[in-house]
Amino acid sequence: MKIHQRYIPVAFLLWASALSGQARLHIGNNSSLVCSGAPFIVLNDAAFESAGQLDAGQSTLLFAGSAPGAAALAEHNFNPLSNIAIHRPGGELRLESDIDLTGDIAFENGGLNLNNHTAFFIIEAGELKGEAPLRRAFGPAGGQLAAGKLLFFPEADNAGQLGAAITAAGGLSYTEVRRGHALHFTPGGHSISRWYELSSVGGAGIDMLIRFSYFDEELNGLDENQLIAWRSTDHGLSWEPVAVNTRNTVENWLEIFGENLHGLYTFAYPGIEPRQIKPGEKPDTPSPAIFTGLKVFPNPARSDVHLLWHSELEGATPVFWLNAGGQLVQAETVHFLKGPNRFTFDISGLPAGMYTLLWGGLEGPAVKVVKGD
Repeated sequence: MKIHQRYIPVAFLLWASALSGQARLHIGNNSSLVCSGAPFIVLNDAAFESAGQLDAGQSTLLFAGSAPGAAALAEHNFNPLSNIAIHRPGGELRLESDIDLTGDIAFENGGLNLNNHTAFFIIEAGELKGEAPLRRAFGPAGGQLAAGKLLFFPEADNAGQLGAAITAAGGLSYTEVRRGHALHFTPGGHSISRWYELSSVGGAGIDMLIRFSYFDEELNGLDENQLIAWRSTDHGLSWEPVAVNTRNTVENWLEIFGENLHGLYTFAYPGIEPRQIKPGEKPDTPSPAIFTGLKVFPNPARSDVHLLWHSELEGATPVFWLNAGGQLVQAETVHFLKGPNRFTFDISGLPAGMYTLLWGGLEGPAVKVVKGD
């Protein structure tokens, strides 16, 4: 491994950031880092940031250390990285830019926080390795992993080991698989914290079997025995249900089968059908948290209704709006954090009248809301 142009030893590039308090290996605008062979660059409780030129070769950036919190990774010039290894017990690696990889992301300990960025495997050999419930990619603020591959009569081909295993009765040509970890809101309520998007150059009219994997930690309180696949072909603006062909709740996967199965997928309950609710009856949904201090304002309201509350847990809950006759007219899912929360409902599309807001399922409170003209 060598550095040229400025000829500054790597040790001199490592310092403690005044903002984060974390040591940082920084490649400046006018510097280059060239790796020959397959060296390991060990960043012990330190961040990596490149604003210059990087020739990663077959190197491995090993993010290690036991300090709590996150080590950061940023590649501002989008030079491809090779391999990344994460060994941060009790901590994580957080992306601060999009990255391209020609090698693997290996999980030894700790997670990868995508932080609303994309990690793209640009060569077919790159993949996730060692991912498990306590050492995995996730993205509370969004983000995605992506891999492209040529697929000709694939049999359970899992591009990048992202979790979408594809079997097809013909050639799909170049296929790109993307996996993300944001919630989607479907006609069946909120989804699990995982989605997939599949696109191919070919494949029209070809039967496909796709096995989608997930972790229990991504279920967000949903019963995996009841999950179906929801598919969108307009980037999440509208959704259509897709029946599950086979499922395995021990190994955490479900399969769908059909033609032209390209599009965006997530997994949630079947759609909520409007129905007449008997007096005193509440929809039979689980209450995932204990809520206190629930406040609704303004009331009466014409468009936006604001809710303030405190939660003892982090999670998601269904919210049902019933009209004066007890009919379910609007259903939403709210994701919340531990502590104080605020959420705004748009009821501008509802006719004027008296409504009941059912919050949190059987154990949740009911609040009367007046919708004005």
